[in-house]
Amino acid sequence: MEKALVFGSWAARMRGEPGPSPVDIDLLVIGRPDRDDLRDAAERARSRLGRQLNTVVVSRTRWEAGEDGFIRELRSRPQLMVLISDGGTE
Repeated sequence: MEKALVFGSWAARMRGEPGPSPVDIDLLVIGRPDRDDLRDAAERARSRLGRQLNTVVVSRTRWEAGEDGFIRELRSRPQLMVLISDGGTE
């Protein structure tokens, strides 16, 4: 995994956009994460945060190209960078 961004309503509220409290958290993962590790991390986050975590994985190439509508829309909306540990303890 190279980068992770929170997007959608959660990011919008954290950036000050008005609206209802988000029910879930949308997470974009850029790169090629191990799917089992990603699933386990999403489950830990769900347990800690008490909210569903929806993950979307895109390749670095797709993200950098920014040619499809989903990527263009995502880039135009609020995002929050997620700090990623390089391993070690939580």
